[in-house]
Amino acid sequence: MDCQIEKGCGMKLVRDKLPEIIASNGRGEIPRWHRIEDDQEFRGELLAKLLEEVREVMGATTPEARRNECADVAEVMIALLALQGVTRRQFMRVLRDRRQERGGFEGRIFLEKVDPPPSSEPLFAK
Repeated sequence: MDCQIEKGCGMKLVRDKLPEIIASNGRGEIPRWHRIEDDQEFRGELLAKLLEEVREVMGATTPEARRNECADVAEVMIALLALQGVTRRQFMRVLRDRRQERGGFEGRIFLEKVDPPPSSEPLFAK
């Protein structure tokens, strides 16, 4: 839920334009906000936001809602990476490289378990 819907919400990281959107919604609501200057605090708030957004993806009930929530997850991930100096372009390159190295999820492969290799040595050595 965002602040446009949930009355009295607050104390969470929001997208840059949300205070402006709330102030101009015609309902007389007044957003109180501040900018997080400390990178470590910002990182912590981004991680909390990532969990919030993932929960919203899991709770989405329509394809459109799921698409929008996935976009929110991606935006948070991009902000987290930007804190490390990683650009969107660099991230997309890493995404492509990881896909080439390990594949994607189109195959719907579910790993049940990995058995240890057969051994000729006794389990209990004397």
